[in-house]
Amino acid sequence: MALAGALALAAATPVASAQTTDEALRRDLVAQAESAREAGDHARALDLATRAAQLRATPSLGLMIAQEHEQLGHIADALDHARRCASDASRDGSLRNRERITRNCRELAAALAMQVARVTVRVPPADDGASVRIGTRSIPPAGWGVPIPVDPGDVTVRASHADGRTFEQTIRVARGGSVAIEVALAMAAPTRVAVAPTLSTEASLPVPPPPIEAPRRTASRSVGAGPWVVVGAGAASLIVAGVLWSMRGSAIADRDAACDARGCDPSSIDSNETARSLTLGTNLAMGLGAAAIAGGLTWFFVARSGRGEARALRPSAWVHPGGAGLSLGGAL
Repeated sequence: MALAGALALAAATPVASAQTTDEALRRDLVAQAESAREAGDHARALDLATRAAQLRATPSLGLMIAQEHEQLGHIADALDHARRCASDASRDGSLRNRERITRNCRELAAALAMQVARVTVRVPPADDGASVRIGTRSIPPAGWGVPIPVDPGDVTVRASHADGRTFEQTIRVARGGSVAIEVALAMAAPTRVAVAPTLSTEASLPVPPPPIEAPRRTASRSVGAGPWVVVGAGAASLIVAGVLWSMRGSAIADRDAACDARGCDPSSIDSNETARSLTLGTNLAMGLGAAAIAGGLTWFFVARSGRGEARALRPSAWVHPGGAGLSLGGAL
């Protein structure tokens, strides 16, 4: 028995030593917290008091934590600690100054209950599997449909479901006010990314459109009037080019006539612009005419030389602006 008692004493000695060390640290933390509160540093006082409560919580320390939360504007947290302080103090029969601490905690809780804001979150029964948060605080289903204490000001309510639907709404709640929010989960709209066109300082090469294929048919010696219609259109375009070229010459003559050794008349500017426009039109008409004639003749000879099954292709032409003019292209 003596040996057993000695072994038990030896085992209990380190535990008692650790408890004594923790209690000394706790008392020092409480003293530092009181000094910080007297200096007006409520953030540090709250931090030190919370550390001391982690070693051993008491109703008087809970009251101090509630008061520091109130000083920092954390009304909801202050209310929670004040209520906890009142409950713990009323149950602790060995607490010194029990009646005074209990009364102070209850009075503080009653005052804070009038200042705190409250948010009621209502979730449809069909979405009972949703996750709901008020600010950074997770709200279990037991808290749905009842007022939840929050700090006055802007409050963000978020909800999400396992199927990907979400909800988010930010509201402003006044001190002592109450707001109800109906959660309506919805799928997020797809994000559209707008791609800006890439501009290049150099003229890009034209990309010809793909040839349009007609259904398979048996080629024959009869070509039809199609190629000659294209050739005729090309010839007409060349005639138009000649007319425009003649008009260009007249515009240049008018421009030169408006200028002499003393200078140029303002009308020469209009004549010069007209000549430049006619030059561009002439080049375009000549290019289109030549392309049409070449395309029509090629169409005719290719169709004449076809044998058996062949794919009938429709000729196409396009115009692409370049750095110094227009470029023409075509495909059969």
